[in-house]
Amino acid sequence: MCRLSGVCAVVVAMVFGLTGTSTAQEKTPEEELGVHRILTRTTAPYDAQAYLNRIAPGPVEGETAVQYGGSVIYSRLANIEGRVQVKVLEGFPAPAYWGMKTFLRSWDDPDFSVGNCVVCHTPTTFTNGKKYVVDESGEAKVTPTLRDMKKSGEELEKIIRHKMKMAAKAKAGEGNIDAAYKIMRLEEKDVDQLVKLMQSLDSVSKEKFRKIIVDAEILDTTDVIE
Repeated sequence: MCRLSGVCAVVVAMVFGLTGTSTAQEKTPEEELGVHRILTRTTAPYDAQAYLNRIAPGPVEGETAVQYGGSVIYSRLANIEGRVQVKVLEGFPAPAYWGMKTFLRSWDDPDFSVGNCVVCHTPTTFTNGKKYVVDESGEAKVTPTLRDMKKSGEELEKIIRHKMKMAAKAKAGEGNIDAAYKIMRLEEKDVDQLVKLMQSLDSVSKEKFRKIIVDAEILDTTDVIE
């Protein structure tokens, strides 16, 4: 007969949930967020549109950031643009969508703006954790994440304009700015679009996350050619 002492007591207590030891498995992202078949736990508007537009959260094993950006633009986005199925939502409006494409574009293309951002600010964390010289100081700095910066539009615009200035210096051979800046080619229209994209990376509550998914709208892409 089992007396409730020693090992036997512990076993019985665990079976009937009488100890503080948890045997429950960690919830999946789907269970945690209450969103069907979602793969990530992050709850920014950017993540909501990536889920709805079925964009890969980040590069797969063996895939570079440049390859990832090309795959998203020329495979996934081209497909849903052609069928007018791109979805935008609260916190990720149309300008953020166009800014995302500039963010992902990392190759010389005379017909489109090139941000080359994805090389350093690689999803899903939006940083590759590496160091680069990004200003006149000549000091290599760790790439910060773009998630949850919680900055105002004015502050973000200042950051982007500084990047544009450094890109011009890199192309002119001034200073020791990283070569990645030479690929950048941004115009005035890109500033607001990139600001909107960066703002879309600020997290929202789980409840708000579910709501903006439900309330998403279709973006008119009938005239888009890329």
